[in-house]
Order: sequence, then structure tokens, then C-alpha cells
Amino acid sequence: MILPHLPRTYKNYVSCLSVFPLCLLSVIVSDALAEEFSIGDGDPAKIYSVEDGVSNTLQLEGSVTPGNWALAAGYSQNYNVKGNKVESNVSRSVTVAVPVFGGYMDGGGRSAESNKVSLENSSGITTVSGQIIGGYVSGTGIENNYSNNNSSSNTVSLKNVTVNSYVAGGYVNNVKDGVFIDVDGDVTENCIDVTGATIGQYVVGGFLAGSGEVESNTIELTDAIVQGFVTGGYVEQVKDKNNSGDSINNRVNLLNTTVNGLGVAGGYNLAENLGSASLNEVNITADSFSTSDFNVNSYVVGGLIGTVGNSERIGDTNNNQVTILNSRNKGNIVIDGYVAGGAGQGYGKINAIHNNVSLVAESEGISGGG
Repeated sequence: MILPHLPRTYKNYVSCLSVFPLCLLSVIVSDALAEEFSIGDGDPAKIYSVEDGVSNTLQLEGSVTPGNWALAAGYSQNYNVKGNKVESNVSRSVTVAVPVFGGYMDGGGRSAESNKVSLENSSGITTVSGQIIGGYVSGTGIENNYSNNNSSSNTVSLKNVTVNSYVAGGYVNNVKDGVFIDVDGDVTENCIDVTGATIGQYVVGGFLAGSGEVESNTIELTDAIVQGFVTGGYVEQVKDKNNSGDSINNRVNLLNTTVNGLGVAGGYNLAENLGSASLNEVNITADSFSTSDFNVNSYVVGGLIGTVGNSERIGDTNNNQVTILNSRNKGNIVIDGYVAGGAGQGYGKINAIHNNVSLVAESEGISGGG
């Protein structure tokens, strides 16, 4: 998915805001030092601009209207975006009418690191109309000397939240209007922790549209419903651009959770040229007092190399692990498709060795279909 860019800033001081169009003066806030801000009770959304290494904390205290196209604690076109946080702990139902970002790097050769989105609601539901991303990097916003576009160690934590779109811990996008920026973009060690939430689309720990490594990303979903797919590390196809990348050592843990979309994978690789999906892990557990079935549509796979049109797939899907455990007295875990440690779709030179699947039903069952 391609996200919009803001006008370029050349310095990051309040006195330089005159370079922005007048319509943006009320929604861009620049800071020379780390600061705390609060927003809510019908305030319009804002994007907070940061200096290199500056950490902003944005407290979300109520509903937010669409003043700007997104709500972001830290934004930059020139510098790394690090340590920015959107935090909320409310006790009433609120609505955020825009996407939410911990950190947003809108340029190239920079990174989004250690940014966080934490939304908690103790007695109501927080509804977010757009996507939630811990750390987002666009390698296509500024024309410069690209090196690496990295998104690492970003986190998203949600409790009693409804997200109408998708959730990603770290996201690197090196494609704009069909133009592929041929640089590496690593997405590593990002984390998603969700309890009691409904996600309208997909959940991805680390998302890469381009070439690079998607490694060591983690998803924890408890008492959740996901309408799309769930993947720890995802390498997206860049059509006709021959991108290469690996999805390795990612983990997905589901507890009392239903996935209604395309399925669950620890690592999912759709790179058009070369790409592996190895050393990934999926754990699905049902241990609640509920007697209802928990369902996963389509598939559960540790490491999956997907089909990309008529392209020949080349890569490894080795040493992946899937564990499914039902420890309840009543109610099943229903997989409406197939279960595999490692799998390759389509045709090509795909190795799938040393993968493992463990199915354990202590009282009730685990069933499959399709």
C-alpha cells in the first residue's frame, strides 16, 4: 500500500515553517528537543515533525477528527525517526478517524527505529478508522543517494481496540507509482501484541515491499478476531521488478483467536526473483473457558513461498515449526484448509526440509477441511 508524502522540510525549526503551504501550518509541529503532546476530545489529527534522534510522546486522550491524513508522533523527511510514541489509556469509547503511526520516515536511506503505538481501553472500545503502524519507511519520497531503508524494533500494543484497516509493526515501502527503488530495505525485530481486538484487514509483524531481509518479527494475538491474514514476516511481490528477499526467523503466537482471512504464516515470501521462508514459527493455542470453535481459514504454515503469476520460484522453506494445541474441555480449533511446516506454491526450485508440525488435543479436537 502506498502512503502519501508531506512537503519536504529542509530544517526542523519552527521559524522555518513558512516553507509549508498555509493549509499545513496548523498540522505540522516541529521540535528542537523531545517533547510530550496530548490530543483528543475532538481535536484534529496532527503530524509531529522531529529532529534526528528526537523522541516525541503523543498522549491520545480522546477522539480525533481528520485534521490531517494521519496521526503520527514522529515524522521526518531528512532524518532517522527514532523513539517516538503514541500512547493512550482511556476508559470510554473513542474514535480515531485517521491512520496512526509511531514514527514515519518519508525519504530514503534512513530508518524508523524503536517507535511505538500503545492503545489501551479499560472500559470501552477504541476504534481506529485507518491502519496502525509502529515504524514506517518510504524509500520513494525524496530523490537522494539511497543506501538502506530499515524499519526495526518498532512495537504496536493494542487492548480492546477495533482497527478497520491493517496493523503492522514495521513497514518498508520502496515502490511508488510502479517505480521500484532498487536498494535493500530490512524489516527486523518488530513486535505486535494484541489483546481483545478486532482487526478489519491483516496483521503483519514486518512488511517489506522491495528487496531485503524480513527477520525476527513477532506477533502475539490473544482473544482477537482478524478478518485478513496473519504473518510474522512478509515480503511483497514487486510486479515485474524482480525483487529479492528473505522472510526468516519470524514468530506468530495465537491464543483463543480466530483468523477469517487467507490464513496464518510465520514467514510469507512473495518476492518475484529469489526468496526464502525458513526458521519461522507458528503457535496456535486454545485454552479459554469458551466452548466456541476457534477458526483459521485457508492454511497454517510455518514458512510459505507463495505463487507469483507464472514466475519460477527459487528459495528454501526449511526448519520451520507449527504447533497447534487445544487444551479445552469443549470446542475445537478448526483449520479450514491445510497445515504445513514449510510449503511452496506454484512451480520452481523450492527446498522444503526439516520442517515440523505438532498437533495436540488434550480433550476436544483439532479439525481440518478444504
